[in-house]
Amino acid sequence: LVSIREDETAAACLGVDITYYKVVALTIGAMMAGFAGAMYAHLNYLITPRDFGFFIAVDLLVYNIVGGTRVWYGPILGAALLTALPEILRGVGVAAGPIRLAVNGVILLLVILFLPNGLASLFTRWRPAAAKAGRAERT
Repeated sequence: LVSIREDETAAACLGVDITYYKVVALTIGAMMAGFAGAMYAHLNYLITPRDFGFFIAVDLLVYNIVGGTRVWYGPILGAALLTALPEILRGVGVAAGPIRLAVNGVILLLVILFLPNGLASLFTRWRPAAAKAGRAERT
């Protein structure tokens, strides 16, 4: 899947069955979405079209951008940060409203400018440095 994401033509030239893997990825994603929808319906007893409006879709997109989409824990990291942010701002003394939305916008802008692969890229940057430090100590 990584090779298909990076260069579909090169993956096809290497003999990867692109259609098969795309269908498998779509099927797994649809199964996960169906399971999440079933759990949501069980929790709330009712699903209406208003539950999944434009602003919810934008929030999900922002979670992915802030957290990063290259690793599985990136969107979880972004969602955790942006969900906890109102409580953190409330503790500092910032009331909900336009200021909170501005802070979300500034965080999104900073992540796009300085961490194009999201906050999860910080962990992938630290891992090679820690491995090099460990090798240097052994020699």
